[in-house]
Amino acid sequence: MKLPVFLAGLFRNYAAETIDTEKHAGMIIKTVLAYGTWEQIMWLFEYYGVERVRAVFREDYYGLRTLPESARRLWGLVFLNEAPPAEPAAAKWRCRRKVPGDNFWREQSRQTVSGEALPPDEHVAGSN
Repeated sequence: MKLPVFLAGLFRNYAAETIDTEKHAGMIIKTVLAYGTWEQIMWLFEYYGVERVRAVFREDYYGLRTLPESARRLWGLVFLNEAPPAEPAAAKWRCRRKVPGDNFWREQSRQTVSGEALPPDEHVAGSN
């Protein structure tokens, strides 16, 4: 079957009359999931069925990941039985080492050149 006219706008890089809905099902499903309107998505599920759309999505999700991140997250909530990650991805890669706080630098400034600590009210800058 030929590609419906209302989907042709999603495939501007292709000659729409050459796209076959069965032969190019994977490409059509991924493109509509990523960029389709509500009406186009409804057609997708009516034409291909939930199980076929889910299979194509899961193949992409666990494979090459060609879908955009936003589409992967949205459809992952629909098709995957996994809970979303508890921490954001940025937190996963955050620096894990301890960074000295303000007290660390105050304590460092209180020490003399010889390594002896001065009383808390005196500073290195004030003692010559």
